[in-house]
Amino acid sequence: MEDRTEPAITQKVIDECTPMLFEIIYEIFTPEAPKATLKIGLIYLAKIMDFYPDFTEKYLEILLTCPENIRSSTLEMDPLPGTEEEIYVSGSNTEKYRTYGAPQEWNSLFVSQALQKVCIAENLEQLEWPHIEIFDACT
Repeated sequence: MEDRTEPAITQKVIDECTPMLFEIIYEIFTPEAPKATLKIGLIYLAKIMDFYPDFTEKYLEILLTCPENIRSSTLEMDPLPGTEEEIYVSGSNTEKYRTYGAPQEWNSLFVSQALQKVCIAENLEQLEWPHIEIFDACT
């Protein structure tokens, strides 16, 4: 009988492939990306901040620059029943993606620290609505 076990992913493979994966993410996950890409990315990429804290700055850049309706729905934790938005993406496998609840996926400390850096770098005398909304979601 043939052994069909998959080879283990080694640290060498991870070290070689991670930069390539981030090149792909940074190429696709931009402020100019389609709305569906932004919505899905803001939910499903939030999880990687724990493993790649440097990604938090890029994530926050997208969150601050995306349209208000996308940011608000992404940050929503308990949408009213029937108002939850889910996106269907068709292809070889049609999938349904959740587009709310990012704060339950991200590292609140990392996002808060990145937000603080942005506020200092932009020399903000007062917070604008996107900053308040994101800080509220962190707490």
